[in-house]
Amino acid sequence: MKLLFIKSAFAILFLSPQFLHACLPHEIYVRSHQVSSYDRSDGKKVREYPRSGHCRELPRTNYFQDSSSQKFKSLSTKLKKWNDTEKAQVSKQISKLPTWLAKYTIKEMLRANSDGTENPASSIPFTKTILFYDAFFKSSDQTNIIIHELAHIPLWDLEVLQIEDFARLSGWEIKKTRDSTVTRIPHKKFIIPDSGESISEDFANHIEVYYSSPERLKVHNLKSFQFIDKLIKQKEKP
Repeated sequence: MKLLFIKSAFAILFLSPQFLHACLPHEIYVRSHQVSSYDRSDGKKVREYPRSGHCRELPRTNYFQDSSSQKFKSLSTKLKKWNDTEKAQVSKQISKLPTWLAKYTIKEMLRANSDGTENPASSIPFTKTILFYDAFFKSSDQTNIIIHELAHIPLWDLEVLQIEDFARLSGWEIKKTRDSTVTRIPHKKFIIPDSGESISEDFANHIEVYYSSPERLKVHNLKSFQFIDKLIKQKEKP
């Protein structure tokens, strides 16, 4: 359930252009880039030009990919092909998702052996990608794994102040500087130990436990439970 590429969650959250240009759950943010010259279908030549960052709609199917154009700098394993049984297992779990999470369209679902740990899956929220490892298909807890990985994505859909509110309620200490945002974790017990890795991991763990064991979350931290409960109810509205 490791979150790829996010070493300092709040630094990325405050600096990412996606927070300046919020996209819908079925869209992905495309950074500003230079478009190369090309010939249109009518034969007219189009010169090279800069294109501003924008939201692009994602298809709601065909996200099972056997390869990717993404560069996984922190991932040592190689991608491999999906088989029909694996696709069916993942699709079954996707069909069980809570309504609000099901709205978040995935760009790529990729298959790999392992990330070098016992981790069953990893998320890349910015590109709406999930990697599934061998451990996922051996797990009896596939529903919660899927919920956890999808839960990383909605965090990027929240306002910065909402993220700060959740973080503080969960026990993070946030210190802002002119150039970046620094977070510090007080000595405390998290709902799941790896919540201390990042605010995104902590948020995904809260969502996972909210569905698997709500009373446990209430007992652990009533205020963060109430934050998650209110957030989900807001997102479940038509």
